[in-house]
Amino acid sequence: HLSSRFHVLLVARVVSGVATALLFSAFEAWLVAEHKKRFASRDLSAVFARQTQGNAIAAMVSGIVAQGAVYLAGYGAPFALAVPLLLLCGFEVWHWPENVGTHQRHLPTLLRMLSSSLNFVVLRVGLVQCLFEGSMHIFIFLW
Repeated sequence: HLSSRFHVLLVARVVSGVATALLFSAFEAWLVAEHKKRFASRDLSAVFARQTQGNAIAAMVSGIVAQGAVYLAGYGAPFALAVPLLLLCGFEVWHWPENVGTHQRHLPTLLRMLSSSLNFVVLRVGLVQCLFEGSMHIFIFLW
């Protein structure tokens, strides 16, 4: 490990949880909005299907590469190897067009819209997802 201090590992897990939440919410919201603007005639479910397959393939390849890095340079090597890839991704994302809304609304209006659009099923699904993600992060942290 790059650090064996408990507080550093705890902060890393918190950052990992926030990054996971952003990965699965912000990107999908951006994808849906951009798809409606640019490719309205195409099927959005096909894009999500390819995304899911690509994520699975990337996870397998990443695991194999990380194992090879550990074999060659130790347990901290996969994290060091991730830094240039993260910088490359940041460079690519920097050039994407900004996805902003067209209407400016005030916070009370947004809260009213949010409360009127939520129903019991959506709240239950959100609660189950939060509990699942929380239990996964606790499992990983204690592992």
